[in-house]
Amino acid sequence: MIKNDVRQAVGGYSSSKRTMSPSGRLWPNGEFTLGYSFDGEESGEVEDWAWTGGAGGLSPDELDERLECLHGWLDCVQRVNAVDSAIALQILTLSNASYSRSCKIPLKRGLKGLTGYGTKMIRSGCFLLEEKLGKEDCVMITLTVPTLDRKDRRTLAQRWGEVTNRLVEYLTRALAKAGRNPTVIGCVEIQTSRLEKFQQAYLHLHLVCPAHSNTGGQWAIDVHDLRTWWGKCLERHIGSSLPHLPRVETAIVEKSVEGYLGKYLSKGTGDDLDSFIEDLGSDCIPAQWWFASAPMKAAIKRGTATGRNCGALLDSLVNHLLEEGTGAGFEYIRHVDCDFNGMPVTVGYVGRLDPRLRNEIFWMLDKGEQPAARPLAPVLRKR
Repeated sequence: MIKNDVRQAVGGYSSSKRTMSPSGRLWPNGEFTLGYSFDGEESGEVEDWAWTGGAGGLSPDELDERLECLHGWLDCVQRVNAVDSAIALQILTLSNASYSRSCKIPLKRGLKGLTGYGTKMIRSGCFLLEEKLGKEDCVMITLTVPTLDRKDRRTLAQRWGEVTNRLVEYLTRALAKAGRNPTVIGCVEIQTSRLEKFQQAYLHLHLVCPAHSNTGGQWAIDVHDLRTWWGKCLERHIGSSLPHLPRVETAIVEKSVEGYLGKYLSKGTGDDLDSFIEDLGSDCIPAQWWFASAPMKAAIKRGTATGRNCGALLDSLVNHLLEEGTGAGFEYIRHVDCDFNGMPVTVGYVGRLDPRLRNEIFWMLDKGEQPAARPLAPVLRKR
């Protein structure tokens, strides 16, 4: 009775024949989100995803557009502290049940800092760069803003999206001239040291791109040319001269590309964001806290699996984990719960697969090449 009451409340259906199917997204670096949605059809036999000699193909035409709502919610669930449970469950089940109350949408994008989607884009972009180029051919670049008065800082912050777009265009041209694929990924950060010391809010940028030139010379991006261009770009946007050239720093990645940018992903939230708003105002918050070149976005999209087949595999792995009680194959995993009428309901999972299991799943989805020496496949739970 309770099951039917919940089903009717969140999905608009009272029939026990209505079933839910898993749908998921697996990123190139192994991070994943898994949720569940109503089939819209009578329940029947579901494909057994036990290991076979073949691979389960996934065509872009099969992707359900409704999954965007699900994945967007799951990706940012860690940043949402208070969500009406009925609305949340309605979104996560992708139902068409009517609800009289409307969700409150923030008046301005970016007020919650870097989204979960942006975080996964950055991590996956860094992962692909290191996988393809090696860390010795990836350069880290940091661009800062010199001391400005509050008026100029406000003007620059309000135009920060355009500033980053111009930077990506500049880097794209420079990398193409150097014979490199213009794959650029980066994030926007509040400069906390200046904010704490002087109570003045400044934005700056961290990015990663190919390091070496293929057309002569050692570096694809000349730091002196970049510093000069960056200074002129800032001057154009504030409409006045800078007191001195801005600081631009470069360094070859020593440990991990993903780890380099990863340490900046948690900044720019909480007290830092509140202090930034106190100094410059909420209208100066960047609409987006990450950026990437078009080839980088395309590479991440090509390397990401999504849809029902992906969800079925992830669901089998999670159920096997729950049954066996071992964490083999997972770097981490946690469930996403919502409270519904005082009852906790698990509505999905987020986590990260280890490299071996990630490669197996992509191979099964025809998203990657067959491993030369295929390790023993995980035991997938029969549905």
